[in-house]
Amino acid sequence: MSEFDKGALRYVFPEELLRYFDIVESGIHTDKPTGEDYLEVVFEEKNTLPEGYSKEDYESKGFFDWKNNSK
Repeated sequence: MSEFDKGALRYVFPEELLRYFDIVESGIHTDKPTGEDYLEVVFEEKNTLPEGYSKEDYESKGFFDWKNNSK
């Protein structure tokens, strides 16, 4: 995997997404069956609540395991 410029990716994704998630990994991969290249971007949720939410009222439900939904 070749690393992709995370700074450039900030221009691709909406500001609202990047307000709550960090880009932690990115890279160009090649799909073995087709030979086509694709960009994979991995996000990690920031540990902050949106404005107006109280930490006392917040309950984390967690996330499901990672899945590739592009196919």
